[in-house]
Amino acid sequence: MRPTQSLAANLPAPVGRPPAAPARTWLGVAAVAAVCAGPATLAAQVPTQFVGRTPPPFAAEGLRELAIADFDGDGDLDLCGSTGLFSLRKNILLRNDGQERFTDVTATTLPVAAGSSLMTVPFDMEGDGDVDLFVSKQNQPSRLWRNTGAGAFVDASGNLPGNVTNHFHVIAADFDGDGDVDLAAALRFAVPGSQDQLLTNNGSGGFAAAALPVPADTQGLAASDVDGDGDFDLIAGSATGPRLLRNDGNLVFTDATATWFPGLGMAVQNLTVGDIDGDGDPDLVCGCSAPSDFVLRNTGGSFATIATLPTAGSGTKSLVLFDADEDGDLDLVRSLVSAFIPLGFEINDGTGSLAPAPSRLPVTATITAQVFAADIDGDGDRDVLATEELGVVVTNSVLINRQRDLVVGQPVRGQPWAITAWSEPGYASLHHTCRLGIGLTRLTTPLAIPGFGDLWLDLDGGYVAFENIVLANVGAAAFTVPVPNLPHLLGLPLHVQALVEQARHPAHFTADRSVVVQ
Repeated sequence: MRPTQSLAANLPAPVGRPPAAPARTWLGVAAVAAVCAGPATLAAQVPTQFVGRTPPPFAAEGLRELAIADFDGDGDLDLCGSTGLFSLRKNILLRNDGQERFTDVTATTLPVAAGSSLMTVPFDMEGDGDVDLFVSKQNQPSRLWRNTGAGAFVDASGNLPGNVTNHFHVIAADFDGDGDVDLAAALRFAVPGSQDQLLTNNGSGGFAAAALPVPADTQGLAASDVDGDGDFDLIAGSATGPRLLRNDGNLVFTDATATWFPGLGMAVQNLTVGDIDGDGDPDLVCGCSAPSDFVLRNTGGSFATIATLPTAGSGTKSLVLFDADEDGDLDLVRSLVSAFIPLGFEINDGTGSLAPAPSRLPVTATITAQVFAADIDGDGDRDVLATEELGVVVTNSVLINRQRDLVVGQPVRGQPWAITAWSEPGYASLHHTCRLGIGLTRLTTPLAIPGFGDLWLDLDGGYVAFENIVLANVGAAAFTVPVPNLPHLLGLPLHVQALVEQARHPAHFTADRSVVVQ
């Protein structure tokens, strides 16, 4: 391991900050240099892209669904949802402290609401920049909760029309094109006195109801501009297949299923939309009953089956498309309905072909999991959450994506200090360079460097840097540095971040970590 040229010298000069001197090294303060005074070694690593946090960073109570958003405006993602089958399905809000720890703040943030909750939808109801909540209730009036600006909510349910209840599937989008966010709410079962509804926003968070012509047994709902005319169409799943409600403007929806899904009959249990083949239009994955899920390509005037994916047990309950490996295409995670079945994971080759990649996920058993993708640890890549409503049998899982992960051990005087930076974990086919920075100070807000991500180290506050290699087929660069047994190092705060220079993709920053020398 050797000190290398300043990280700042390898980046474009940030706006508002002077460019770094070319000769500057990552050796700013003698105390930092004293800590990092030895060679690095490469340790054996387990080549898995996702790793489960043990114990999970939030309570093991069963959760049937989640809304994931920065409710308190502090820059990290919080969780709000409803508890599982073996409770009254009460609402719960878990606040992220920025260090992957979640605290239940329900008592001080959420209004009290009667009835079991079915779905929680985050959206900005009045355009003030914070995240509000629509809470669908079972056999009780649904709720609208307005964010006061700091993650505490007040009841604004008077802004909803009457008879809004029993909706299992609710999505938010600007359906009428007037610049505010509307809601489409669908029933799963025929409930006397309840109806599918399109709730249109007046711009100030007040809503009016119109009929929504979705199937009576809706099993999934998505909004996307399927036909490329600039407005949001609706795709609904049902026991007889997917249906397309084409938005013709002025809140008029026409059933265009016969044109867009010709002959495509399958028992849809859920669905997700995304540009799988990279041609600029939205494609569709239908999670179905066994034996197969369906991948459907948008041809510009209809959907065509391009692949089937095997299912197990009772089929697929939940699925999500996201770019898991940051290569520019959408990958797929699926939750199958069965007894103790691991999550399914398929990697996109860039053309829309999805290949199973089970070795990239840890063995996490699920029964009724809902899956979500979100950057829980704040490092710039997206992690996977699997929430189990049968929480007494199988717990919720948080699977951290190690694409940008940084694992920093505890520095102790007189002992070696282990740091591991991850990149292309478990699938890297080429060696590539990793530059590790250790500094005395951290910025209060990150410096966003286009193409690289967020830089948290304060390069003006004193730092050292070391260079190592991310090993192919492992995806990790391991640093081991001896910490001198010097009295003045006790209690010294240190901040760590790395820059990975991938061979085939743009360089990027890892997560950042802060520790105190013991």
